[in-house]
Formats: sequence, structure tokens, C-alpha cells
Amino acid sequence: MSGEFEIKVLPAKHTLYIRSTCPIGELPGFLGRAYLNITQYLEIMGEKPAGAPFALFHNMNMLALDIEVGFPVVYELTGKSGVKAGLIPAGRYASALYVGPYDKMEPTYTALQKWVEGQGFETTGEAYEWYFSGPETPPQKARTEVWFPLK
Repeated sequence: MSGEFEIKVLPAKHTLYIRSTCPIGELPGFLGRAYLNITQYLEIMGEKPAGAPFALFHNMNMLALDIEVGFPVVYELTGKSGVKAGLIPAGRYASALYVGPYDKMEPTYTALQKWVEGQGFETTGEAYEWYFSGPETPPQKARTEVWFPLK
């Protein structure tokens, strides 16, 4: 586990995303394909991402993750061919910075959940991961910010 915990109050963010269900073992391939499809679509439109790529986990069922992956964009764009326009809602988010391999993140999730409960908040049950390191980054140096939307 790494980083400190904090509550962030954030404005809404427009996004382009792809949503699917996949087992955890297929997640790296799905992420790679989805991010490539979205960046290619942005290029066709003459647009660029407005921040780091994200994944929104609607559940934590490792056999059938319900996941949205995408990028924030500056303003609302039109989706096409499986790429959808979305919005990350304004609101309060508990966050933690994790540095290390993706397959070792579980203790950060557990500690953040305990911290949230200790602060008297309740999560929605969803989780965002924001990826601040590219595939060329050594796993032990990969930077990921975890957000839990709060009720």
C-alpha cells in the first residue's frame, strides 16, 4: 500500500468510454484494446484526452468484472462504434495513491475502505482507477490513484 487518503470534492468530467464485462485474467488485454480504440476515435475527431486514462469498476466480481474504461475529455463529445460519451458525476470521492504492480493493489482498496468507514462515510460500491504510468513503466513504479465515490 502507498500514499495517504483524502476526500476530494470534484466537478463533473465528460468522458469517452467503452463498457464491457470480463474476467480479471482478460483485463490487461481489454484495457489495451479499449484505450487504443478510444484514442484512435479521438484522433479521427481531432481531439485529445483531457487527462489520464481511467477504469470504473461497477462490481468486484473477479470472474465477471463490469467495467468502463476511458478518458476524460474537455467537453461532451459524440460516441460511435462502441465508444460512448459519458460523465463522471460531480461529488465527493475518497482517494488513495498506490505505487506498485497492479496485481498487488488489494491492500490499498481494503485500507481505503476502512479509512472511509472510520471517517463516517459510505461508498457507492464502485471504484475508479486512474493510471498515471504507461505500459513502459516498471511495475514497481506504476502510479495509480484509486477513487471511491461517496454517498
